[in-house]
Amino acid sequence: MNNLYLDFDGVLNTEEWFHRADFHSAIYENRSFSKEKLNFNDACVARVKKLQETFDLNLVICSNWRFGGVKPDHFKQIFKLFNWNVDRISMIDTK
Repeated sequence: MNNLYLDFDGVLNTEEWFHRADFHSAIYENRSFSKEKLNFNDACVARVKKLQETFDLNLVICSNWRFGGVKPDHFKQIFKLFNWNVDRISMIDTK
């Protein structure tokens, strides 16, 4: 099985989102996952989703989001907002 190492910032979301004041509270504190708060670029999500599904890739999260307590199940919730059901998600362990 092959892996797709996925970062979020600059890959799925926009630079303007990263500079928003509510970035950390929406993701790390409140776990408030909505399309509006995430502000992912739909075209970018569609491209990564197509890659993952076409080649049946495992997703390995290497985004800094993993440091804020966001767990694989949270990522599954996020992807479901975009009609993307991912069964195999893991995260890089930096310990």
